[in-house]
Amino acid sequence: MIHERRAARPRPRTRPSLAADIACGALLVLAVAGLWFYGTIGIGRHPDGQYDQTQVDRAEMAVTLDMLIATLVLAVPAAWLRSRVTTALQLLCALALAAVMAAHYHEIHRFDPPPRPAPDYRACYSGSDNCP
Repeated sequence: MIHERRAARPRPRTRPSLAADIACGALLVLAVAGLWFYGTIGIGRHPDGQYDQTQVDRAEMAVTLDMLIATLVLAVPAAWLRSRVTTALQLLCALALAAVMAAHYHEIHRFDPPPRPAPDYRACYSGSDNCP
């Protein structure tokens, strides 16, 4: 008798339970949100109460970018483990962080034109001797 060898088939991966998937996704979203709030609230704190708003905006944008990258990195193993809810929640969290980052970028790069002088303003040049 000749026995045929069966080709070794890879074992199918199993999905985590729905309850574990939802719990893991919710915990990851809460962790990302908590770390983002902690990072952005602590940025503007200065012992003197003095801060440069541009530097604060740039630092908030950097924290948001870091959290966006972390969220996308955490979505990869969730997708590999076929955790649909966790993956979806991480991608929604990444989308929200991208929107916040776009708002920070818009705030930093907003162009405000210089204020116009008052209608009764007259320029005073040195040496003219007719300055009001």
